[in-house]
Amino acid sequence: TLLEVNTLQSGYARNDGSTFTFVPFNNALQVSPIMSILVDDFDGDGKKEALLGGNYFGVKPYHGRLDSFPGALIRNEDDIVLGNQLGLDFTKKSVRHLQIFTVQNQKYVLAVFNDDAAQVYKINK
Repeated sequence: TLLEVNTLQSGYARNDGSTFTFVPFNNALQVSPIMSILVDDFDGDGKKEALLGGNYFGVKPYHGRLDSFPGALIRNEDDIVLGNQLGLDFTKKSVRHLQIFTVQNQKYVLAVFNDDAAQVYKINK
């Protein structure tokens, strides 16, 4: 069996009714692999957004680490906010999992990293 790769871009499959179309993310989201996506209504507007985390260190030393993605919040196709503008500290960290949890009616994001301490972020609306 011969397998073929036609694109290495990260993106999403847009539902166009009866078909799906691959839509690549913009260049700011292509700098490192996206390893975790968390979907929730982060800003309380009744619509769900997607929080992305990534980076990857498991490459040969001469390639260098893929560690420059600060994370991002995708509000819609045209509104993407990078993590460093949201107060996230994902640059130079290898995000492995993102999870929402609630304590006393306050939502938090738990970010779990490879070979680093986990971080907790309070969600301010």
